[in-house]
Amino acid sequence: MGGTEHYVELVAEVIETLDGSSAQERKSEVYRLRNAQATEVQVAIRSFLDQERQRITAVLGQEAVGTALKMLEHEVAIVAEPVNNALLLSANPRYFSQIRELIEKLDQPRPQVLIQVLLAEVTLDSTRETGN
Repeated sequence: MGGTEHYVELVAEVIETLDGSSAQERKSEVYRLRNAQATEVQVAIRSFLDQERQRITAVLGQEAVGTALKMLEHEVAIVAEPVNNALLLSANPRYFSQIRELIEKLDQPRPQVLIQVLLAEVTLDSTRETGN
């Protein structure tokens, strides 16, 4: 292998990672959200994955050997199902738990405020005016 020491180390790391599991291996699950809206969580996860993909491409270079396989291994399919407020999640098992953890963190209850109100009805009539 030729290139700078940094580049050789990056390629070696990619090869070692890919050698550990098949990029074609997938795990799928339906995750029912309790607090957040499925479409909002889907958009947030997709944005996160797009930024990760851009970072990998920037580090390894657009034409680097293994970049396509590394990106495929990171690939996560996530679909919002709004009727049941659920997410359909499919990913490589190596990253499945990481994505699931992100979903759980996004599915937290929103802070709520408790407002207590006391209503009183007062009726004034002429019997109270005499001072009795």
